[in-house]
Amino acid sequence: MSKHSKSAGRRRSLVATGAAVAGAGLILGAPAVAMLATAGTAAAAPVEETCTQLFGCEDTVFTAGLVSSPTPNSLFGASLAPEPFEAPIEAFLDFAGAIPFVNFFIGNGADGTPLNPDGRDGGIFAGSGGDGYTDPLGIIRGGNGGDGGLFYGDGGDGGDSTLGRNGGAGGNAGFFSFFGNGGNGGNGGDGVDPLLDPLFGEKTAGGNGGAGGSAGFFGLFGQGGNGGNGGAGVDGDDAVPNIPLPGLPGLPGTPQVPPLVPAGNGGAGSPSLTPGGAGGSGGAGGAGVGAVGVDAVGGNGGSGANGNDGVDAEDGTAGGAGGAGGNGGLFGGGGKGGNGGVGGAGGNTTSPGGAGGSGGGGGAAVGVIGTDADGGDGGDGGDGGDGGDGGNGGDGGAAGAGGGSSFLGSGGADGEDGDGGEGGTSGPGGAAGSGGAGGTGTAIGGGTGTDGDDGADGDDGDDGSSSDGETGGNDGSASSDD
Repeated sequence: MSKHSKSAGRRRSLVATGAAVAGAGLILGAPAVAMLATAGTAAAAPVEETCTQLFGCEDTVFTAGLVSSPTPNSLFGASLAPEPFEAPIEAFLDFAGAIPFVNFFIGNGADGTPLNPDGRDGGIFAGSGGDGYTDPLGIIRGGNGGDGGLFYGDGGDGGDSTLGRNGGAGGNAGFFSFFGNGGNGGNGGDGVDPLLDPLFGEKTAGGNGGAGGSAGFFGLFGQGGNGGNGGAGVDGDDAVPNIPLPGLPGLPGTPQVPPLVPAGNGGAGSPSLTPGGAGGSGGAGGAGVGAVGVDAVGGNGGSGANGNDGVDAEDGTAGGAGGAGGNGGLFGGGGKGGNGGVGGAGGNTTSPGGAGGSGGGGGAAVGVIGTDADGGDGGDGGDGGDGGDGGNGGDGGAAGAGGGSSFLGSGGADGEDGDGGEGGTSGPGGAAGSGGAGGTGTAIGGGTGTDGDDGADGDDGDDGSSSDGETGGNDGSASSDD
């Protein structure tokens, strides 16, 4: 290699080294420059009450009663950076976040978009995570918040969802981020009622709230993000009234033709083809006719058919579970758990159960010239149908657990369980069918006549029932996970 080429290589190496040093200086010194540049602004600004406590503005064991509200995205945390200093620092990080390569090290992460709903992470050294996307049209799920930088930055908030989807999770603050707060979880969407279900799909449960992000494990005074609230369930539809039609009766039995053809039994009643329809009655047994040397025996009555159950109403769907609060950092507080969603109410019905069909009567028997006569037994009555069940209320969503604390901080409060939906009204049970009467036995000319036994009555149908949903009964398994 020539001397010229070697000297040129050394110059290029020196230029590259200088650029790297300058870049590092920009990264490490920019926040301080930004604060110095605002000194005049801060001095000229009117005096306002700002949160400047040493240990932040969220109550912990160190700050109870001293402070009232957090101030996230501050270089020195919630307490040491008044508003005039915060704005230029964040403006600088927003600017740095838009510069390729630089934003890998410092800069705020971009918020989520329709094409990429999740917020981007902040720079690996400094920068807050972007917020997850919340779709104003409700078509796209809520995005997850991005994570903050290692030494500075909050986690981004999760986006809210609709259509029964889960809320986005809040991003985490950096592992060593002083005063870095976890992002709040997004709210779960309310359940979906497609109206013409099941033609266009089934009703869905409410979505779960997103979990709150955690503060840095070794970051001082960071607060955990709050969990998102669960979405509400959908009410069940009332039963659609119908016109119940009774079942057809059974055919009567044919009479006895001595000496070869015995009397026929009555046919069983047919069940109804509609909800709440009464059962068909049993057919009567055929008559018994005696002859010389042939006893008269009547046919048995047919059984009545059972009544059909009434029309049931639809169950409500479950509310979504609240998201868990994020953990706090050293001396920081955990985030509050999200509230569970309310369960949907069950639909109502007044549809009664159908009456049971009556049993057919036993055939009468007449004996002649000293022959016996036995009447046929009556048919059993059918059972009444059960009344329509009201829809069960959907379970309420379980409360999200409050976030814990790393060291000497306070844990977050749990959310509240969602109320279970109320069960719907129900229909009465159908009446039992009566048993058929036994046929009479009459002997003429010295024989013995015996009446048939009556048929047994059917049982009344049970009234319909429903149940209320359990408060806090849905821990999240019933909701959508996209």
